[in-house]
Order: sequence, then C-alpha cells, then structure tokens
Amino acid sequence: MDSVVIAAFIALVGVIISVIGTSIASYYNNKILNEKTLLVQKEISSKSIDANLKSKARIEWIQNVRELIAEMIILCTKYQSKGYKTTLLLNELIVEIEMEDHGYSSSNAVSKIQREIDKYCVDLDILGHGIIGTAIQIELYFSDNEEHKSILQALNKLTLLVNDHKRYIVSHENEKAKQTVECIPTQQRILIDLVKSYLKIEWDKAKSAK
Repeated sequence: MDSVVIAAFIALVGVIISVIGTSIASYYNNKILNEKTLLVQKEISSKSIDANLKSKARIEWIQNVRELIAEMIILCTKYQSKGYKTTLLLNELIVEIEMEDHGYSSSNAVSKIQREIDKYCVDLDILGHGIIGTAIQIELYFSDNEEHKSILQALNKLTLLVNDHKRYIVSHENEKAKQTVECIPTQQRILIDLVKSYLKIEWDKAKSAK
C-alpha cells in the first residue's frame, strides 16, 4: 500500500513539475515572441514616421521651389516688357543723336529721350536686383549634382541675359540689347519646362513616401 501511495505521489509531483515547466517555458516563449513583435512594430512605426517626415519635407521643398520659380518668371516677364520698351527708346535716341550730329535734331530732343531711358533703367535695375536675388534663393534649393545641373544652367543663362541686356543699354549697343531681351521669354520657357519635369518626379516620390 505504501509503495502504491509513494508511486502515486511521485507521479503527481512529476505532473506538477511538468505543468510548471511547461507554463514557465510557455511564459518565456511568449515573452520573447512579444518582445520580438514589439521590436518589429517599433521598426515598422519608425520607418513609417521617417517616410512621412521625408514626404512632408519633400512636399515643402516642392512648394518653396514653385513659389520662387513663379516669382522669378514674374520678375523676368516685367523686365522683358520694360527692357523691350527701353530698347525701342534707345533706338530713337541713337537716331536723334545722328540727326543732331548732322544738324537735323536739337539737343533738347536727345535729352528728353535720354531722361526717358534713365527712368526705365531705374526700373530695370530694381527688377534686375530682384531677379538675381531670387535666382540665388532658388540655387540654395539645388545642389551641384548631375540631376540638378540642367536647371541651374538654365537659371544662370536667364540671369546672364538680364545682366547683358542692361549692359548693352548702358553702352548704347542697341542691336545687341534687342537680341538679348528677345531671348528672355525662350529661356524662361526652358527653365519652366525643366523645373516642371523635375518637380513632377519629386511629387511622385512624395506621394509614395520614398
């Protein structure tokens, strides 16, 4: 009888130990699994936050560039309009000077036209400084890598046209001034198309949170 009781007791103890062991193993396995799950969730969450931040930053960058390019185009359009009128006045001035040299015009007529040109030049200076300042701001949003090279080159050509036109006006090189100011709209279009294509790529990246 005693041996039966002892055997039963030992069996019971064995069952208890087995249950406890299984429970402990299960607890630690679940703990490890939960910890791994949490780590994976944190990693996914971190990547999601990072992607969202990059997307937000990219969208903000796109908006800033768009605003600056729009400002640049407005300034250049105004410059082109006033620049063309100044070029026409310069042509009149040159004709009047030639006529004066031959006794067909008075110094008053020459002075009047020169005053008009000077007035336009003040406006051209203001617009020119605005264009250069805006161009510098745009450059700060781009790097010197190959991807941005064509945009920066187009931007640089546009500012050079503005600078060259003013220089030709001051030196009374009318034909060169006329040719230069007439190139501004074409160069504007080149810049717009390049920026538009690039921003489309960046916008697609922002939408896919890359």
